[in-house]
Formats: sequence, structure tokens, C-alpha cells
Amino acid sequence: MRGHVEKKGDRYYVVVDHGEQPFRSCPTPKCRGGQWTHQAGEISCEKCSAILCAPASRRRRIWHGSWLKKGAASDEMTRLLGNAQRGSYVEPAKLTLSEWVEKRWLPGLSVRESTRHSYARNLRTHALPRLGSVQLQQLTPSDLNTLYRSLGSDGNKGHRMARDCRPGRSATSTRSSAGRSVTLCSRTC
Repeated sequence: MRGHVEKKGDRYYVVVDHGEQPFRSCPTPKCRGGQWTHQAGEISCEKCSAILCAPASRRRRIWHGSWLKKGAASDEMTRLLGNAQRGSYVEPAKLTLSEWVEKRWLPGLSVRESTRHSYARNLRTHALPRLGSVQLQQLTPSDLNTLYRSLGSDGNKGHRMARDCRPGRSATSTRSSAGRSVTLCSRTC
């Protein structure tokens, strides 16, 4: 992954180049929608609900922030590329946890249908009512620790997540198969 600082008008922007990646474009001429994805099968456009075309390789560049000084943008670029090297880079998006779970994570899982159904039921019952509206980039380990505590205090003492992820056990960040940074309990839940 590479990056550079680019000037537009009187502002500086950090551009992170992710190289060639599969992009599925929308066939509707006025829509111009699409999705960066490795997912196989039929996927609907998020803007117009049309079925997206087959994946084609395109260069992916993501623009970050806006700074008045080139030095500040350069410092941010160094931080972003360092995060990418450590595996903790999260691309900017206004995607909520609920949208990510329903549209990206669950459909992309390589598990039996009964397992996917169980994951979906547990998330919809316990986690999404509390954290579903939180933007993915704003989700913190503290939010998850609060969720775990509330699961334990809501009478779910036998629930494995609530039992194993009680206060004193910290949440940690990991990488999901989709390349996103996901925060989980340090114990296997």
C-alpha cells in the first residue's frame, strides 16, 4: 500500500493507493454505484438495488481528510501507512455496525447456513439493538466491554459471551476476513 499528499485548491489531502482490486459496478447508467468486494454471487447496488456486474480489476485510491498545511497531511499519511503495515488500518466509511454485519460480514462468511443463521440471530438479539447504530470507525473496545457487562446484568448469566467477557477482560482489535478492523473480547466467545 502506498500513499501521497495531493493539493486541491488551498487544501492538502492524503491519498492512499490500495492497488488493483475487484470492483463490481452498477449497470444502471445514471447510478454510477458499485462495490469493492471479493464476494461471489449476486450483489445488489446500495443506491438503486440493481444487480451488480461481474468483478473487474480497478485501481483503488481512497482520499483522507483535508489540511491547510502540507506537513500536517504528510504526518497523517505516515500514520495511515503505519497503521496499514501493522494491520490496523480502517478505511473511512459512514457504515454502521448493523449495516456492516447485514450487508458485508454475514453474506461473506464461509460457514454452514445453520451457523450463519445462529450468528445472525444472536447479533440481532443481543448486540445490534445496543450498538447497531454506531458507525464502524467510532466503535471502541470500551463500547464492547459495556455491551458485555450489560449482557451479564440483563439476566443472561448463562450466555457464554456475557459469562466469559465480564469486566476485567479487555477487548482487543483483530482483522476480519473482509480486511476491516473488528474489536472482540480477548477470550473466544
